[in-house]
Amino acid sequence: MLRASLLLVAGLALGGCLPDDLRDPPAAVLFTAAPSDATRDGFRTDDGWDVRFDTFALTLGRVGFQNSDECSRYSFTYYDWLIDFTKAKREKVGLIHGLGFCSFRLASESIDGETRLGAGATSALRDEMGWANVRVEGVATREGEVKRFDFSLIRPTQLGPCLYDGFGVDYRFLLPDEEVEVELEVRGEGLFAHFPGDEPLFERFAVADSDFDGVLTDDEVDGLFSPVGYNEWTFSPLGVVVAPRDGFGCADDG
Repeated sequence: MLRASLLLVAGLALGGCLPDDLRDPPAAVLFTAAPSDATRDGFRTDDGWDVRFDTFALTLGRVGFQNSDECSRYSFTYYDWLIDFTKAKREKVGLIHGLGFCSFRLASESIDGETRLGAGATSALRDEMGWANVRVEGVATREGEVKRFDFSLIRPTQLGPCLYDGFGVDYRFLLPDEEVEVELEVRGEGLFAHFPGDEPLFERFAVADSDFDGVLTDDEVDGLFSPVGYNEWTFSPLGVVVAPRDGFGCADDG
């Protein structure tokens, strides 16, 4: 009994030495992602191809804040999700907390031990992708000609803080206890555009079918994409746009 009392007193004494956290309660920023209508339902390109995705799998996550003295960063996420956006609805990507004048970031990274299975993703899909962060399967047709595409790409890309075409998030002032949602839209149709915001074109992919077997594979399409990513809110070099649906507007740097 005496020993228990001593332990209790010791515990109270140690607890009393801990510093109080005097910071204001942070804002909560929830990132969600959903597919564009074209990603889910298919689309027609500017050069007349009807394209449909059977699989459009993308890693997305590792949400946090850009380094800044004006932003108090309380939390970030260290993991990402593998999501098949042909089967996804509105999916959670990450929840972070901060205060002040903050700029957000997230990433599409190669699959690793921190990759979690999201909507439509399976262990078999993850294993099939290996180190890739994008997996695409589907079909394109035009006037009786049929081209299937079936490839994975390794293009790890940091996303943030602003969209290439002027839409999206740059900075946001976060208030104590504020709840903010950043609704991202994944536009898979941008995979076939030369630049973000351009209309998709499929002909250059069709002619990349070097063995004329009607199926576009990794080796045949790899050279059509830039080898590195841009530090923007687009998934350019692939052209896949990851964009806030209702962006806060890019700040004018003067």
